[in-house]
Amino acid sequence: MADNDSDAKQPKRVVVIEDEEHVNELLVTYLVDKGFQVANAFEGRKAMELVETGDFDAVLLDLNIPGIDGRAVLAEMHQRWPELPAIVVSGLVSAQDEELLKKAGASAVVAKPAKLADLAKLIEKLTA
Repeated sequence: MADNDSDAKQPKRVVVIEDEEHVNELLVTYLVDKGFQVANAFEGRKAMELVETGDFDAVLLDLNIPGIDGRAVLAEMHQRWPELPAIVVSGLVSAQDEELLKKAGASAVVAKPAKLADLAKLIEKLTA
């Protein structure tokens, strides 16, 4: 009898885009501990390279990142991969900004500081 690996639940693949090293590391460590496969970037250009070369299920994106800023990354990702859920995690988001970000392609907008468990649940929900 042949093994059927396709029945096994594949871990969700997530890109974390956050320029603050300690926050990036915290997100990566937590998500890996929860069973996600995680790649990370600290700036916009690297983030776009990762998404372009990988097969990801979701993106966690800070807005204030060096290089290509988070809003430009969001717009580019939405244009190129509209089915890829993008969760914006930022401390600088008003209700009006949230509406604009969702129009630009954000699947969800979460204010910092965010609860790690809530982010993991949101990823699961958006990638179900």
